[in-house]
Amino acid sequence: MRKTLATICLVVVITFLFPNFTTSHYIFKAEAPAPQRTWEDYSVVEIINYYSILYLQDPALMQKVAWCESKYGKELFGDSGHAFSVYQFHKPTFKQWSKELGEELDYNSYHDHIKLAVWAFSKGERYRRAWTSYVAIQNGGEYSFYSKLLKRHFTVYCKL
Repeated sequence: MRKTLATICLVVVITFLFPNFTTSHYIFKAEAPAPQRTWEDYSVVEIINYYSILYLQDPALMQKVAWCESKYGKELFGDSGHAFSVYQFHKPTFKQWSKELGEELDYNSYHDHIKLAVWAFSKGERYRRAWTSYVAIQNGGEYSFYSKLLKRHFTVYCKL
């Protein structure tokens, strides 16, 4: 009994003093930790859903706006090269809203575009109306407007 207790105590002490001694490559291969996932391992929809839950937004609405803006295109340019990525941010808007969010986000990161867009939707109509696809959804699926930047008329179609 004493030898068993002493052996258990010794194993516990060794485990705490030398934690690498009990790692998978020494003793238990089945207990090796799983590799950690990075944002690149998740789909655009999964990232949209994550931030929608975090910022208390409707994931279906956020997905639909992204689909109408870019069909989930991570590196897609629009508005004659003025807009970029999943939610088609213009660079000045992206930079300004990143400051308002209080984070230094990367304009070239589709992950950061998604995070900023869902955050912006959480701030209300003033921000939401920056997306013509959102306005089209609110108008029953269609929105016509004149772009001062591109100097022409557009009609956007997008339904939830």
